Formats: sequence, structure tokens, C-alpha cells
Amino acid sequence: MPSVLAHPTPPTPRSSITPPPMPRKTVRAMPPVPSAARKITPPVLDTAPVKPRQTASLPPSGGKTGTTNMVRLGFESGQAKLPAPAIKQLDGVVRKLTKESALRLQLLAYAGGATSSGSQARRLSLSRALAVRSYLIEKGIRSTRIDVRALGNQVKGSPADRVDVIINNR
Repeated sequence: MPSVLAHPTPPTPRSSITPPPMPRKTVRAMPPVPSAARKITPPVLDTAPVKPRQTASLPPSGGKTGTTNMVRLGFESGQAKLPAPAIKQLDGVVRKLTKESALRLQLLAYAGGATSSGSQARRLSLSRALAVRSYLIEKGIRSTRIDVRALGNQVKGSPADRVDVIINNR
């Protein structure tokens, strides 16, 4: 019978990882703090008055900034067409706006009359304001410098049929 050679069994591998060393000295926790010592006093703050910081202000009076001028344009009752005197007044406004590029306009348009309803008066006042605006644009004034408000029969003062051209320096 043939002989069977026995192979030696390899030794079981040992782990190359060793556990961490044990501490040599043990550290104790801090002793408990008495309750009187636990109170924390807030830090002392400097209570000197603080001057408030200014974020915006109006320009000093007397300067050109913030000045307002107004031109009142009269219209015939029930009409939105620019009358000749209004055109002459608007030409003066155009000259002023051409000289100073910072100026802006606000058109406040009104339409009076006891017989007209609120919506009719508002439509007529809008037509008047747009007629003034169109004239100014034809004369070279940018539309972005013109604000239009059609106030209809919410008239303050007289005459009731008018457009107030308010010139603001902003």
C-alpha cells in the first residue's frame, strides 16, 4: 500500500493587532461644585449712551435739491386738446428740463363738471395728462422722467379742468 505522507498542519495565525496598553495612572473627575459657586454673574457692560447712527436725511433747505415748481395748465370743459396758452407754458417747462437733467415731472390731471360721472371724469383727466405727456415726449423729454396721475373729479382748488405739472428735483 502506498504510504501517505502527512503534511504538517500549519500553525494557526496569530493576530498582529495588539490591544492598547492600559493606562498606568487613573484620573479622577473634578469634585462637585457647591451650588453657591454655580451662579454665573453676567459680564459688566459699558452703559454709556450710544449716539444713534444716521441712515438718511433730507437735504438742507435752500439748496436746489428737493425744490418743486408747478405750472397749471387750464383746459376747456369736456376737452382734452392742449390749448395754445398751455403749449406756451409747456415750452418753458421743456427749456427748464433740457437744461437740468435731474428734474422730473409729475402730471396731476383733473376733470370737473357736475354732470360727468366719476369714471368719465377720470377718463377725460387721463386723456389730458396723456396729451401733455405726448407733447413733452415730442419735444425730446424722456418718458421715464414723467409720472402721470389721472385724478378725475377729485379736484382740490379751482379751476376743475386742469393739469398741474409739478417739477421735482430728485
